[in-house]
Amino acid sequence: MNSIKYYELTDKLLIGRNTGDIQFPSDSKMSGKHALISLDKESSPIKITIQDLDSKNKTILNREELPPLELVPLKFFALIEIGEQLFVITETNDINLQLLDEMIKKQLKRPLSFKSSPDQNKQEDQKKLDVFKNPNLILMREKEIEDIKKEIAQVEQNAKSKIAELDEAKEAIIKEAKSELFDLSKKLKSLQLEVSSIKEEQERLKSDIEQKKKKIINLKDFNS
Repeated sequence: MNSIKYYELTDKLLIGRNTGDIQFPSDSKMSGKHALISLDKESSPIKITIQDLDSKNKTILNREELPPLELVPLKFFALIEIGEQLFVITETNDINLQLLDEMIKKQLKRPLSFKSSPDQNKQEDQKKLDVFKNPNLILMREKEIEDIKKEIAQVEQNAKSKIAELDEAKEAIIKEAKSELFDLSKKLKSLQLEVSSIKEEQERLKSDIEQKKKKIINLKDFNS
């Protein structure tokens, strides 16, 4: 965007690229006759309006697109965007430019709001007319809906089948794991019993050896 322009409104302002009270020949986004701003001094209170003259790139008021050729009420200090230009209409030259700049910069951060163009509206109207002209269109759409429902049902069925297969595989794995754990537990207990039996046998043999040693010692003492 170019720098902001401040204009004092006294009657009417026709804005365009090459026609009007305010012209911008180098602005390629501005139409020849782009917008008209009018001041009605006879009304009470004073009425100000802005009209987009069916421009190619539209007129933006306070970040909202104006409908073409419609008179839209305009308030002082409203932000107007035409082509690459920014405008603020004031009722006096005595304004605080710094505060106004801050207000406009803040407003420019808002997203633009666009309205449907007449061509788009015509296309929508034509679609509605086509529905009435072609009664089979509803039947066609209903068939498409039914086909999509069948596809959805098939996808859900496939998903359920895969889940069932996974559940069966899970049960088989759990069953096999439990069997292996049972066998390992039996083997562990058997080994523990075997180790306990060996230890008992070792203790018995140790006791027998000690008794035999005592007998040997006694025989020596007796011979001496």
